[in-house]
Amino acid sequence: MLSQTKKDRIEVLLKRAYQSHDWDEMRRLALEILELDANQLEALVLLSDASEDEREQIDLLRRALALLPSSQTDVSRLTRDERELKATILERLATALLEIDPNEALVHASQAIETDPIYCETSRSLLYSALLLLRRFGDVLMELFQDITGCPARFYARALTLYCLGGKGEAFFQGLWEALAKDPDMAFYALGFWPDPPQEDEGEWDYLRVASIMIVPWLDHEEAYGWLMTATLLFGYLTDRLPDATLEELKPYLIQVDVMDEMNRSLGEFEAMLRPMGELSPEDIDAAAYRYLRQNELSRPLWRN
Repeated sequence: MLSQTKKDRIEVLLKRAYQSHDWDEMRRLALEILELDANQLEALVLLSDASEDEREQIDLLRRALALLPSSQTDVSRLTRDERELKATILERLATALLEIDPNEALVHASQAIETDPIYCETSRSLLYSALLLLRRFGDVLMELFQDITGCPARFYARALTLYCLGGKGEAFFQGLWEALAKDPDMAFYALGFWPDPPQEDEGEWDYLRVASIMIVPWLDHEEAYGWLMTATLLFGYLTDRLPDATLEELKPYLIQVDVMDEMNRSLGEFEAMLRPMGELSPEDIDAAAYRYLRQNELSRPLWRN
């Protein structure tokens, strides 16, 4: 039984760890908490977050999971904080296991959604990615049919499923443009076109985590990945979403494969199309870019991974 003094000290250390934006400091604080209480769940999760060693992450999260109430425990009997913590541990473990053992990742992602069905965007992305890695495309379609959350990863999962089932056809391209129209920012983060957000922006880091999970199964399908890269790059070029540093980094490759001229030609046509429309909001420009790109069939992917 912990003394009140130890409980108070743990509370102080946890607060400092959550407020820290330095991984080394977070690790030090988590270890200090675990010296006071070896079974402190939040410290185990924080230590896992701060670790760069994949095996250590998995071991810490398995240890935390073993300390949780049995999976048979009625979720409704857990407090809000207990549900959130359990869902977080399951979600982190599923993320660590996604490329190692997608079957186990799928189990943990499903349990996380069951535990916290409201705040489950990351777990939903994990579920779709695990099913795609396992090539369970029928199950992906069933999940998409039942998913009413609006999770942006679902649209990218749908596009990749359409490619896997029907190849480079009209259905795939419609799905690809729909995904970009619903949430283009996810593709820019997932493909590395945008830099990482400031460390203190927790919400944007959560969004980046979802994007990083979403892209994993695309890496198994070179042609589909190439089309996603192409569509995102062209959309970003037309709407001025590409940072100058990113464009400068890509430009030698784009010149080498002889597509920079094609991109500049598209930009000229697009700007001419916008000119009679007068002043437009960013949303109007986005919509016009989608219309232009959908009407002008892409001849080949500009990128191969």
